[in-house]
Amino acid sequence: MVNTIDAALYPELYKRAYKVARKQYGILGGVQVNFGSDSVNIDKAGENKTYITIPVAGAPTNRSFTAAQVATVGANSIHTKIQLQITKSEVESWHQTDDEVAAMGIGGSDTVKDIFMQEVELAMDALMDLVSEDVVTDVPKWASYARGVAGTTPFAADLTPLTAMWRELNENGAPEMDRSFIMDHAASENFMNLSIVQQANVAGSVDALRKGIFLPHIGFRLAVDTNIDAVTKGTATGYDSDGGDAIGDTTLTMDGSSTGTVLAGDIVTFAGDATKYVCADTAQSLSGGAAGDIVINKPGLKATLATTVEGTTGASFTPNIAIQKNGYVVALRPPSISANSTTVKSVTPITDASTGLTFYLVELPGYGLTTWELHLAWGFTGINPAFITLYLG
Repeated sequence: MVNTIDAALYPELYKRAYKVARKQYGILGGVQVNFGSDSVNIDKAGENKTYITIPVAGAPTNRSFTAAQVATVGANSIHTKIQLQITKSEVESWHQTDDEVAAMGIGGSDTVKDIFMQEVELAMDALMDLVSEDVVTDVPKWASYARGVAGTTPFAADLTPLTAMWRELNENGAPEMDRSFIMDHAASENFMNLSIVQQANVAGSVDALRKGIFLPHIGFRLAVDTNIDAVTKGTATGYDSDGGDAIGDTTLTMDGSSTGTVLAGDIVTFAGDATKYVCADTAQSLSGGAAGDIVINKPGLKATLATTVEGTTGASFTPNIAIQKNGYVVALRPPSISANSTTVKSVTPITDASTGLTFYLVELPGYGLTTWELHLAWGFTGINPAFITLYLG
């Protein structure tokens, strides 16, 4: 029957979706995740099919108050918007013979049903892995500042990484609620070995020691993401400032580099300023010997940058991410697929009860077999770099 799937399979599908084994995708708990079961069209041909628009208010203008008979008209505010496009659409697929499909009916083989459910589990995890990889690779490019030493795994001795990130987010004005610190597995191992974690009288709970559970620390929800990986730096060297930039500036004029280019996510420093700035995910015009710009993320320079100040590109690093949820957004939807009388027998939404994520299970009958596909579409973007900082590892 078109547009239907064996009703006996529904309880199994939802049961398996709830129990599906997951790798650790901690980044998705640290950002705004916009779920929905409504299907969307995917921008595959460069068309502007924006799905989510995020308004950004312009800053007000300060002036000294002077009493007068008539009020002065307020200054103009320039409002902008961030547009999030859902541009990724991926599918995991497998097939069954007609005998196997028939065996999934009422009174059918438990083994065949179990294999089918395991396929669904594996497909869900594979799609979530792709989402996590995209997001955890992109988020560091939106960070405001960085701390730590590239090549040195955090939490070797104490909670300094958390207190450093706590201070940076506070100075940036990030809300105190919904903060997360997302680390790689090496950093999490160091963290679990800290005495403040292992000693129940100090930690205030035995959960970390007995159950391996991360408890909140310094205002952060702690999590691990399997897909955190090393960031390879750009090759720019030998560049000096050329514009005399002010505190808060983000576009910094350079006199040209001896060689190489600056990449989004690079860590740059300037002589006399200990701040580690993060290069923005935008065009970086500094390349080779010609003068050009380095664009860093907001809030921008913490100190004035005079002319002829030497700049340095930091080493490659592993990003551990401190983030307030409103700094970044991910939208997840099932793509637009319709059942028909010829090729697509059924399109069944499956919502994972543990995450709220909705996939589409598509049934494609063939000659003596049936192909199954699990679909998901997504898009992602940074919103406010002031709410994202990095601790280098």
